[in-house]
Amino acid sequence: MSNHEWAWESVGPEGLSDEMVNVIQRLIVDSTGEYYPEDKLLMLPLAQYWGDLVLIDEHSGEIGGVLWSMRISSSTGRVLAFVVSPELRGAGRGAEGWKLFTSLAAQKGISDIQLEVREENDVALNMYHRRGLNVHGRIPGYYQQTDGLLMRGPVS
Repeated sequence: MSNHEWAWESVGPEGLSDEMVNVIQRLIVDSTGEYYPEDKLLMLPLAQYWGDLVLIDEHSGEIGGVLWSMRISSSTGRVLAFVVSPELRGAGRGAEGWKLFTSLAAQKGISDIQLEVREENDVALNMYHRRGLNVHGRIPGYYQQTDGLLMRGPVS
């Protein structure tokens, strides 16, 4: 994926084409094994400007990731989906997205983050631990064929 200029942008569900939604569905399936129908993705209560981030190639419009979240209380945000395409992993794109996400969320009064992660996703667990999130519980059967871990921590 050379000759690309990737950037995280705020793109609400209303700004997503059918093709973009299909790409996001595939990214989520490929990363989590979970399938979410288009209508379910489009009705997620994403937080505008900080919870609707999409990694987009500025030249081609290709989607390389998504970081979607919502406000669950006055000071807590919940990450609903955070995936980066396999081709872009290890290049710092996820870290860039997380940094932008937490900066924008903090500007909107979010001080704590909550999310769920597959228990065997060591790469994600390590990334979240490095950013101050800790496991607060196991959610049996949260994902197909595996448990989820509930993580919480400060916006940092």
